[in-house]
Amino acid sequence: MKKQVFTFIIALTLCNVTLAQNTQFDPALVTMGWVLLSPEILKRINDPLTKEIISKAIPKIINQDAKGATFEITDAIYRIKKIKVGNKAFLSQLEINVNEAIKSIRLNDIPNAVGSLAKTASYTEFYFKSGTLDKVATK
Repeated sequence: MKKQVFTFIIALTLCNVTLAQNTQFDPALVTMGWVLLSPEILKRINDPLTKEIISKAIPKIINQDAKGATFEITDAIYRIKKIKVGNKAFLSQLEINVNEAIKSIRLNDIPNAVGSLAKTASYTEFYFKSGTLDKVATK
């Protein structure tokens, strides 16, 4: 998975270099770049959950829709892993990662935005393997 994420970051960095000439953030331009690059990037990712998170969340993050991106990620987890996310710590970290990605997009820092999504995929795997992804904290 690290190789795929690394390839993805390199591709988006190259895209960022060409888009960085534009001083204003233009969601339509970034979306167009994503539409052109995404088929090549997604076919290199072997993990179905990571592929689903990246394919569904990036368009929402480009459009700076934090709630939509968070929903898409939790929905992907539900569809792929068949687990309804209830862990407050995971949801809190997910919100931090999505907001970090949106902030990076606003600053035209595509590699950091992608890194935030990669962290989200890693956190998801960690919580899934620990068996706490669906646990709701009770006092």
